Amino acid sequence: MISWPTPRLEYRPLSSSQFQDIGGQDTSASVSTFDCRSKIELILRRGIDFRALMKYNAFVVDSTVLAIRSVSVGGEEPAANSPPPDTGLFICPLGVTNTKPLPKRRARFYASSRDAWEPRGGVVFMAIESRIEWTGGTWNPWHGCTKVSPGCKRCYMYAAKRRYGQDPAVVVRSKTQFHAPLKWAEPKLIFTCSWSDWFHKTADPWRDEAWEIIRATPRHSYQILTKRPERILNHLPSAWGSGWPNAWIGASVETSDYARRIDLLREVPARIRFLSLEPLLGPLPNLSLDGIHWVIVGGESGPGYRPCNPNWVRSIRDQCLEAAVPFFFKQWGGRTSKAGGRELDGRTWDGMPA
Repeated sequence: MISWPTPRLEYRPLSSSQFQDIGGQDTSASVSTFDCRSKIELILRRGIDFRALMKYNAFVVDSTVLAIRSVSVGGEEPAANSPPPDTGLFICPLGVTNTKPLPKRRARFYASSRDAWEPRGGVVFMAIESRIEWTGGTWNPWHGCTKVSPGCKRCYMYAAKRRYGQDPAVVVRSKTQFHAPLKWAEPKLIFTCSWSDWFHKTADPWRDEAWEIIRATPRHSYQILTKRPERILNHLPSAWGSGWPNAWIGASVETSDYARRIDLLREVPARIRFLSLEPLLGPLPNLSLDGIHWVIVGGESGPGYRPCNPNWVRSIRDQCLEAAVPFFFKQWGGRTSKAGGRELDGRTWDGMPA
């Protein structure tokens, strides 16, 4: 059996003029290299001009438009009649020619070398890195959620799901991503359930299997954030003990009305307990940080965003400094997540737990 070398592709964001040409609205992305044997589903966003997308040899993944910069495949090329690898010198949507617009909102893509190999229909590839500043990647074994407090009002997942023609309030198990961390060879810091809540009641039948994936991948560290901390203690794995070294447990708190979530989090045995005070919608002048190992703060972003008062953020930062708790300021927020930047008092704050 012929052993194909693993191709690696380097991608870059389109330029602003190219992005406008395809109907895009946000150019934030970083040059990255990916192992093509990792597989995910690529989603084509509504409003993109597909013919222009092909012109720039680009594609869309998680609402980010990227164009291929280079491809490298090590070793000698196997015989022409052997199975081709998942490589990507060009991208083509399944069942669509390069002269017709994509007829559906959702499409599987395949990649192939234009010159050497015939394409393998249905192959999807890539592992996309997260653009969230405080993590290295995301994993969504299920997606969809129901709103429980004011911080959920303008949830980005709701907007994205509706853009894809899906009901964001319906929680469903992922058909393509449930076992993804088992395939990621390199250690990752993973924001878990970025499009749902790990402790959502609907996920009760699937959670034990997902816990087992965490246990089986000690090379990764999982950031598990919830707005339902009252459900944590009764839904930990039986072998949890004082906490698994690679599982961080966090709670979201947007105003002082929900500060009780911090007390519930404090009861959970965990190596790292953290707070996400995002979107910050009011002052939190009396934070109790006993037993808390990390604090993230961020303002709201998106259409109709609710502004974040700088004094709220300064107060939290000062409380963290006094308690010797690492403080991470993610963003001021605004019409887009990058609109207000992320400097506070002339510098960035990138504290991470040890």
